[in-house]
Amino acid sequence: MSVDHPNPSRWWFHRRLMAYFSLACLAALLIGIFGDHIPEPMLPLAQTLAWVFSANLLYYYGGNAVEHLKGRKMAKCPRSLTLLTDGTGQDVVLTMRDWAATYHDCATRHNGLVDALRGAQ
Repeated sequence: MSVDHPNPSRWWFHRRLMAYFSLACLAALLIGIFGDHIPEPMLPLAQTLAWVFSANLLYYYGGNAVEHLKGRKMAKCPRSLTLLTDGTGQDVVLTMRDWAATYHDCATRHNGLVDALRGAQ
């Protein structure tokens, strides 16, 4: 959606403002609801507004996730992983962290592809 907009940076700026406004209003509503600052007859309205602001936040963050996934390229998992250079604890920790990141990136792509193929059947 942002690439179709004549000014994508302005589009994203307005979406961020909308998300921040929704987050602030949601926080104020929740403080009011749980702090007993909202009168009893107004609680249904406050709950409805809380749902509206929550949906707005989900739209913003969900849209960001979709935009991120659209931008990712299909890639194969690496055939080899980084090797330990020495036996120090720091090297082991850094290498294991790289292995875990590589595994999780590859597993996410692989599982997404499997789910997509199963859904297409």
